[in-house]
Amino acid sequence: MDDTGHPPSDDVRGRPRGWITFARKGAFAGAVAVLLSLALRALYADTDALSRFNFYLPAALTTPLGLLLVASAWAPRWVRAAAGAVVLGLGLWGLHIDQPFLLRNRSAAVLPEDTFRVLTYNVMGYKGDEAAVIKTFVESKADIICIVEGTFAKKAPPKVVKALGKSYQWAVGSRLSIASKFPVKEFRHLVSDNNVTVLSAILDVGGKPLTVLLADMQPPTRRNDDASFSALNGAVANQRGPAILTGDFNVPRGSWQLRPLLSAEWEDSFTVAAHQRWVATWPARVVRLPMWQIDHLFHRGDVIPIQAKVLMEAQGSDHLPVVGEYRLIK
Repeated sequence: MDDTGHPPSDDVRGRPRGWITFARKGAFAGAVAVLLSLALRALYADTDALSRFNFYLPAALTTPLGLLLVASAWAPRWVRAAAGAVVLGLGLWGLHIDQPFLLRNRSAAVLPEDTFRVLTYNVMGYKGDEAAVIKTFVESKADIICIVEGTFAKKAPPKVVKALGKSYQWAVGSRLSIASKFPVKEFRHLVSDNNVTVLSAILDVGGKPLTVLLADMQPPTRRNDDASFSALNGAVANQRGPAILTGDFNVPRGSWQLRPLLSAEWEDSFTVAAHQRWVATWPARVVRLPMWQIDHLFHRGDVIPIQAKVLMEAQGSDHLPVVGEYRLIK
């Protein structure tokens, strides 16, 4: 017996401690993971990410509270167990969020000189923070910028054109536009209706043609699902030579709708070149905890993917942009 008159294995109310130790261990591990995540951001001086209302503010407020509940001998067992699970979940999610962040800082300096960068971003019609979206475009230093839901009356927004400058040539379509530092030889719509839009642009990359296909798929329903992806597959099936297919497909990675595409000589750039196995791009508007990757990068032909990642620090839309680093076989 201890001073309370109960066995050492019991709490102050005489209830067995037992499985509560698992909650405490989980909460401790989660708290360490949250602190590690914050420390990594501070190490790389990512103060902008720390100051935003995203993962870090809820984590900073919830973690101490969860630890207090777990340590409390008077809280009900289910409260302590739930608090431990929440803190552990926050820690694991923080480390998940840091994967592409660490990839960006770790490998940005080892790219070959002939690598070119492709960025794809669904800007949600600039209904969020237009200035933040434009900042992402400029700071990405992408050679090819693919913009989904950012074109009105088949004209690129003047603010975006001005910010990117005269070094970019434009291929503009309905809801879609492609800004390229490489010469644009020709562009046209392959498909354009209410459910699917595909813009094709042929670029001159070091004297070799590269086809960039930008797609915008509406969320699938029972009525438009088969027709939309059949139209997409038909549009890209006849493409020859090196090509990149990207955009907002509104279906997650590994979905059955994308299987015909991947069996037709297209490869998923994230599967080939990403260091992280699970990434997500949506939803990311207020609390930045995206659950699904619905924005994709595919390639075929003489295109070699070097990297593929999600820009977790981007703001201004309910999507996160995807970035791919590629080389062309000479």
